[in-house]
Amino acid sequence: MAKQLLLEVSKKARVIIVTLRGEQVREVMIAAHKLGLINGEYVFISIELFPDFDYFGNQEWKQGDEYDEIAKEAYEALMTIGLFEPKTKEYFDFQDELRSREMQIYNRTRRFPTDRNFFTSAFYDAVILYSLAVNETLAEGGDIRDGSQSTAFSFLCRRMSLNAELMKMSWMIKWDDLVFEKQKRSTFSRSMSMGRLVLVAKLKKDKIDLNRDVLVELRNMRQLDHTNLVRFMGACVEQPNIAIVQEFCTKGNLEGILHNDDIKLDWTFKYSLINDVIQGLHYIHGSNIAIHGYLTSETCFVDSRFVLKLGFHGLHLFRKDEKIDQTDSKQMYKILSKVKDEKHPPFRQVISDTEVNPNIIHLINKCVDERPEFRPNPASMMVHMRRINKNIKGGSNLLDNLLARMEQYANNLEKLVEERTAAFLEEKKKAETLLYEVLPKSVADQLKHGQSVKPEYYEAVTIFFSDIVGFTSMSAQSTPMQVVAFLNDLYTCFDGILVSFDVYKVETIGDAYMVVSGLPIRNGDKHAREIANMSLVLIDACSNFKIRHFPDHKLLLRVGIHTGRYFTFLCFSL
Repeated sequence: MAKQLLLEVSKKARVIIVTLRGEQVREVMIAAHKLGLINGEYVFISIELFPDFDYFGNQEWKQGDEYDEIAKEAYEALMTIGLFEPKTKEYFDFQDELRSREMQIYNRTRRFPTDRNFFTSAFYDAVILYSLAVNETLAEGGDIRDGSQSTAFSFLCRRMSLNAELMKMSWMIKWDDLVFEKQKRSTFSRSMSMGRLVLVAKLKKDKIDLNRDVLVELRNMRQLDHTNLVRFMGACVEQPNIAIVQEFCTKGNLEGILHNDDIKLDWTFKYSLINDVIQGLHYIHGSNIAIHGYLTSETCFVDSRFVLKLGFHGLHLFRKDEKIDQTDSKQMYKILSKVKDEKHPPFRQVISDTEVNPNIIHLINKCVDERPEFRPNPASMMVHMRRINKNIKGGSNLLDNLLARMEQYANNLEKLVEERTAAFLEEKKKAETLLYEVLPKSVADQLKHGQSVKPEYYEAVTIFFSDIVGFTSMSAQSTPMQVVAFLNDLYTCFDGILVSFDVYKVETIGDAYMVVSGLPIRNGDKHAREIANMSLVLIDACSNFKIRHFPDHKLLLRVGIHTGRYFTFLCFSL
């Protein structure tokens, strides 16, 4: 039954949704495997809202029978959709308590101890929240029938919504999902995550406490979005691999660019980089994380368009108690000691480049002023940079117009290339589909790759020929459209049956139908059996076949089978 349904569905769809119990889903997937539908061209979807045997049955592929291996392969084409289940300790404690009360009060024992209906916890939370809102409204002398007075309930709902968002932990990345590249020793590691190139900074700490404050911090980091900030992709919290993951910038960090003698930066370009740093800081200071905390040339990155982005910012609670290398701590202590020293002039960065714009030097001196209240904030620094760039249209960045033009040109070019590529791929797909309809796949693939198809000799193959008894007289009584519709219905039925056998349809001319087994892929001595079994099924199908314009006419199929040597050759090329 499952096979027949799949055969009919596979002719009309590529995405198949199965809404059955787990055991029946497994039967469907095993049938799909036997029909060859687990080939990447079909996708199967089932639904299991929560793990409960009574509702959804056993959804596992492994059920301890002879079909386990087939089911394991078949389930690679199956996607099971379910609701997000909480993973907190409070949730599991609640489920344990619920299971215990079910046994004590109702004498009910779950068939599978691992079954959990997390709707119950949602209902429980809703009742508790409503009860708290009612109590608080009554305590304030309010009317519980007036929804506008139940402000506590609204607040608690928003808090619960935030808690649910925090518990999703959408920022979490598994360490095993990262594929690291071989590279020189560096502070950061380049890796692949979900097919995307990322940069990983492994923290020197043994454990992480994912309390509410840390979860809020990670959530806020995921929400940061600015042109001059490196995108925070997520974090690894598996001991001992605690790490921060951010997007990868192709040009590396600013430290590497400044120390690369092959890269010559003129002051026009340096102004652009300075402005990018200031804009990134201005955004950070106005965000929830407030300060960068780790700003050095090593944590400033440059992307493919030479836009500078601040990276590895924030996450102060997440990085708390991180260990510092002994060498780094000694160097840091020396620098801090010199900075704290009350000598005059104080220890500060010396600018020896005489080509530096005096306005830039003035801005740097203001940033290291001994009186913190006189140091400029990012907003005032942006104003200062606009004055420096006042002769450039747009003001804030000398390369704004150039980059805008380059970006517009690149976007237009990309759009044009995408359209041309899509059109080419569509035509290519049509040509390949037609080629596969005309020739065997193995022969078509050779032609596609420019290879010549050599003649082949087959020691034994079996050929099937058939025609329809009385087709000539039937055609004389039918209109051309009726004949076409009849043959289309019949051969669609035949083609669906052929999928279950190791055969290849050669051609159909009028009412003649030709099928062969044993070529182009040799199958030993199985060809005769495959053709014979197929013939019986086709004859049986004809006995039950209804002709639309002759519903009372009994269709008879004349069949011929021959086994012998066969020689194939192709008399044209692509």
